[in-house]
Amino acid sequence: MKVSIQPENPPWYLLDPRQVEAWLETSAEKGLSADEAIARGLTFGPNRITESTPPSPLRLFLRQFKDFMVLILMAAAIFSGVIGDLKDSITIFIILFVNATLGFIQEYRAAKAVASIRTLSKRGAQARRDGKLQTIPAESLVPAPLGIKAIWIYHD
Repeated sequence: MKVSIQPENPPWYLLDPRQVEAWLETSAEKGLSADEAIARGLTFGPNRITESTPPSPLRLFLRQFKDFMVLILMAAAIFSGVIGDLKDSITIFIILFVNATLGFIQEYRAAKAVASIRTLSKRGAQARRDGKLQTIPAESLVPAPLGIKAIWIYHD
């Protein structure tokens, strides 16, 4: 098996289907053999997005202050405080805090929603194996996209 994805290769969507078949050593009619699918699965690993541990709520909140414009506003607030304009300094800090709080709430809710969707859904696909259309878990897909008939997400 000589399947490799290298930066100098043109994007797959620009290739003729026969070129993709030759490159991936497969065919649209037959798909992969079960043994070849297992071998490619071992070579490339499962077809899933690696999940990292989510940041703690405190880290998520502090991350709201990393934006370049927020840092400039912080510097302006500090400068205003240094030159004696406490009213402007406090106003800017309040705005920064409200902005960070809203950003934190939005990101936290989004992360929770994605996590709950991920636990509720199973991903499946129909792919050709040994010339037959089979239903397989989406994680079992390997580089040989011509044999894929359909991909879906379903809920229990």
